[in-house]
Amino acid sequence: MKKNLCLITAAAMLFGAAAVMPASAEGETAVPDKVLECGDYEVSVDGQIDDAYLQSYRIEHELTVQGWTGGIYDQSFLESDEYRDYYSVNFPDTDFSYKDPSEDPLKATTYFLWNKNTNYIYVAVEVLDSSIGGLDEEHFQYCLENAQDGIPWIHDSINPKFQFTQRGADERTDEFSLRADALGFFAATESDEGKWIKWNTWNKGHQDNLDDGLCATDFVYDDNGEKIGYVIEMGFPVSDSVQNALMKDGGTFKYGLTIIDVPENHVWAYDYGKLVGDLGAYIEGGQSESFRIFTDLGDYNSVKYSIKLTEETVTIEDTNDTADTADTADTADTADTVDTSDTIDSSDTGDSGDPGPAIVGDINGDKSVDARDLSRLMKLIADDKGIDDPDCANADVNGDGSINAIDLTRLMKLIADAD
Repeated sequence: MKKNLCLITAAAMLFGAAAVMPASAEGETAVPDKVLECGDYEVSVDGQIDDAYLQSYRIEHELTVQGWTGGIYDQSFLESDEYRDYYSVNFPDTDFSYKDPSEDPLKATTYFLWNKNTNYIYVAVEVLDSSIGGLDEEHFQYCLENAQDGIPWIHDSINPKFQFTQRGADERTDEFSLRADALGFFAATESDEGKWIKWNTWNKGHQDNLDDGLCATDFVYDDNGEKIGYVIEMGFPVSDSVQNALMKDGGTFKYGLTIIDVPENHVWAYDYGKLVGDLGAYIEGGQSESFRIFTDLGDYNSVKYSIKLTEETVTIEDTNDTADTADTADTADTADTVDTSDTIDSSDTGDSGDPGPAIVGDINGDKSVDARDLSRLMKLIADDKGIDDPDCANADVNGDGSINAIDLTRLMKLIADAD
């Protein structure tokens, strides 16, 4: 959401000083039956759910477990050939005891906003899940090299479905779905067919969806700073062909949600394609062996909810001065001691091939300071990476010898100043 709010809220969440409360916690008000328009409120997709979303229409999902499960959630797993030939051999110390997939169910809420001036629809899905499992860099790279046209999917992730019907003489219904994972590695539509938003598919530039700021993830924490879930926030530029029919007062589309859930300490499954192919061998792939699927869909997995837009706008107080309040904290002076005036310009690398000094804030080493570095730093902090970890070579943004939310705040300021 607003950049000046990000500086405060993201740092507070990572410190555990402020919890992301469920929408119905404090100051509960009646939920409107339509999606509110943003008005003058500036939206930045950052994985946060703030007051604008809480004022608008939302769905508290009624999730049910699908019959298709895998690994420890499948009673027949221990009797299978794959368990005998692969898992029991390669993971002899792992507990593969059966777990009822209906126990410890997930909870999910979807929030909506829209902007008539930019023709964007914003959707944020909050999933309360005490055991978040998913990709790491190594296995995501495997997916990039081996998934081809298929989006990785057996990780903690969401699979929302959207449908829009254009009325009139040439009435037609278009429907698309997408996948986005809980740890922020990928977000893409499943195909171009029926797509009425300007997002890329997996094999046609899926990384651009993240780089262009159309999807962001963050974690949900309780009052004790314990991680209890995640948020995936998405911005959808609506295609020109449906803007006039949809992006107006009373414009309506339909929505449904599927969630893939895997254990936090999961075992990587073998690549089934390699087993049945020419190799005929078990080779570790890029997805979890254990999974369960939650859905909130209609009959025959159809979209369930009718989402209607209204031109009534959110009412958010002007917070332009809130960014200055961060400077009253003792940590502000520490952050300001770093001279970054010359670091953003990375063009002066000399003629000798020397890459030059590291750019302050360039966490991922791509010679630029942007939202990708912010996402990377948040992951490092969430994973409790220390200053001596090789991944943290340039993560101490304020130069105080530690990596924490102060660095996150400093990096956000660098990015905002660069804009």
